[in-house]
Amino acid sequence: MALDNNRIVIIGAGPCEQGAAWRLHELGFENYTVFEKNNYVGGLSASFSDEKGFTWDIGGHIHCLHYDYFDRVMETVLPEDGWVSHER
Repeated sequence: MALDNNRIVIIGAGPCEQGAAWRLHELGFENYTVFEKNNYVGGLSASFSDEKGFTWDIGGHIHCLHYDYFDRVMETVLPEDGWVSHER
C-alpha cells in the first residue's frame, strides 16, 4: 500500500478513531497522529465519576455482538477491570 510516505491524520479519539489507530499500528504504520479536542479519550463512549463516587456513562458502551478480533483488541487495550460482561 502506498500510505508509507503520507502522513495520516485521525480526528477524534472515540472508539472508531482509536480502532483505526490500533489497526494502523498493527499493520506497521508509524506516520499517523490522533487529534482529540477533549482532555480524555473515548468520545461519546466515556465515563465520569462524580464527587459522591457514582459513575456516569455518556454514549454507547454496549457491545452486543462479539467478534474474536474485536474481543482480542479490547482485552489488549483495556485495563484488567475495564471490560464488564453481562450475560443475558
